[in-house]
Order: sequence, then structure tokens, then C-alpha cells
Amino acid sequence: MGRSILKSVGASGYTWNIVVICVFFSVGGNVAGLFSMVLLRPLLRTRKISFVGLSLFGSLASNAMQMLLAIVFVYGNGGRYLLFPFFVVGTIGGIFVGYLVERHHSVFDWAKNYYRAAISNLS
Repeated sequence: MGRSILKSVGASGYTWNIVVICVFFSVGGNVAGLFSMVLLRPLLRTRKISFVGLSLFGSLASNAMQMLLAIVFVYGNGGRYLLFPFFVVGTIGGIFVGYLVERHHSVFDWAKNYYRAAISNLS
């Protein structure tokens, strides 16, 4: 069995199928997360949303897009069984990354300067 898996992976890698699928999901999720966070970025200036909220929303948007692509193009109806664990892990990851940014963004000079520049560009 291990040998057949290795052959499949090798053949797929040879024809770039694995790379194309990984890039497809990765780019789709990253674009969705980016657009969602760009849309919510003005709320940072007015402090209506925290870095935790921004990170969580971006994470969930990314996961939603990846699951949509997986259900439509790969798994079909069976992909719905992956929704709960996928969103649980995405929620935990989004909160954790947002917490790290919230806690440490004022510590680093480059982060302070970037944050000020991002806020001033919104005006």
C-alpha cells in the first residue's frame, strides 16, 4: 500500500497535479483572507475591531474559501464532514495570531511605524 501511495504521489508530482491543487487552494484562501481583512482595516482606526477580530475574520474567510473550493472541485458533498474540524482549527489559529499581534504590535518599532503608516493611508 505504501508503495502505491508513493507511486501516486510521484506520478502526480511529475505532472504537477499536486502543486497545482495546493497552489489553487492556497491562493484562493489567501485572496479571500486578504480581501476580508482589507475591508475591515478601516475599523482598526476607529478601534471598532481589534487585531484578534481582524485576524479571526481573515482566518475564517480563508478557511471558508478553501472549503468551498474543496467541496466544489475535490470532495463534493462529502466535504461537509470536514467543515467543523477545519473551522475549529482556523478559529483557534486566528485567535492565537491575533492575540500575538495585539500583545506585541507596540513592542516593535517597525510595527509601530507600519501601523501609523497604514492608518494615515486610510485618511
